[in-house]
Amino acid sequence: QRLQARCKSASVLGAAVASGYSINFSKRSDKDGSGKATIAKSDANHSTVYGVLFEIDGSELSELDKFEGCGYGYIRNDSFDVELIADSRQLQVSTYIAQSGYVDSTLKPYDWYKALVLAGALQNELDSEYVINLRSTPVIEDQRENQDTKLEALDALRQAGYPDYKQI
Repeated sequence: QRLQARCKSASVLGAAVASGYSINFSKRSDKDGSGKATIAKSDANHSTVYGVLFEIDGSELSELDKFEGCGYGYIRNDSFDVELIADSRQLQVSTYIAQSGYVDSTLKPYDWYKALVLAGALQNELDSEYVINLRSTPVIEDQRENQDTKLEALDALRQAGYPDYKQI
């Protein structure tokens, strides 16, 4: 819902997997100092990142870049290899990855931010072990009441059927 609110043309193609990568929340947010999601190459055996693949009209890409922080700690990789799970098709897609100068492995995400990631994983029925791994990510409780990004995220979660993000 959040992506589709930002990019009206966004349509789900399905769940996808990227082998040789892991997800973490080590991208430093310049706005609040919390950890944001990124993916990184991993040497661990069978390391994989699951996600949802969307098709977006090219006219909305620059707007999506702004929402995703491209140029502000993230770079867009337009030749990222994934496998579409439904039919095992190998595709090159675009994704956003943290720039090395913005990575700090000591960071933690805010509770509501992790809830967004979890809600997307649950809604799209991503791999259960992957969801368990996401659930185990430690968080910081965000005590700020009227922060715009938090309020937008909580509204998106409510619209997705999660009235209490702490229960996700």
